[in-house]
Amino acid sequence: MKKMSFLLLILIVFQTMNIFAYEPEIGHRAIVTTALKVYSQCFENQNFYRSDDAQKRVLQGDLSMDLGLEFNYKDRLSLKGEGVFSKLIRPFNWHFYNPERAAYSKVGKVEQSHIRLWNDLIDGFDKNKEDYNKLLFVGGIIHLTEDLTVPAHVVPVYHGPTQIEFFGPTRLKPLVDYMQEKGSEYSSKIPDKIDSITPDTNRLESELLKDKTICSKVE
Repeated sequence: MKKMSFLLLILIVFQTMNIFAYEPEIGHRAIVTTALKVYSQCFENQNFYRSDDAQKRVLQGDLSMDLGLEFNYKDRLSLKGEGVFSKLIRPFNWHFYNPERAAYSKVGKVEQSHIRLWNDLIDGFDKNKEDYNKLLFVGGIIHLTEDLTVPAHVVPVYHGPTQIEFFGPTRLKPLVDYMQEKGSEYSSKIPDKIDSITPDTNRLESELLKDKTICSKVE
């Protein structure tokens, strides 16, 4: 009975956990697509990274950090360390950058610092020999790097499903209660408004490409 109750709780969390910094389709997709475009123009001789398949793989790895890796028989047979992309572990692994307090970041079953995910992604990159598979982990590392630009991820300030009070850090319960008292907007999740801001990719791309030193900076 306890196992069924826990499973039900996880399913509820999955349904409400649709706010991340940035939202995958609004922010992460736009940012990584722009970065890949600039990278391709900087390194025209690196055909592998300019191919559509390679860029799609990087994007897949980026989005999978929030959305989970879609089931694929080939990936399940060939990938090593793909568990880092599992949607099952997402509620217990937050994308907060908190290196100085990583040793104190685990509360209950919840890991607040993203250092474990970061190390798992590097480990997965090293263990997979095929370039195509390595790119998936590159995308995951890019995702966590992008999250560093979100204020709530480097403070850190909690945002996400309010059900966290039931199986996560009990010290979050007063915060969850406070936000829920503010009205129906916060009944199931605590939003971070920056998540829904669409990045100005046209300006970003223009400024990056105008900077004649940008390519030499990443060599």
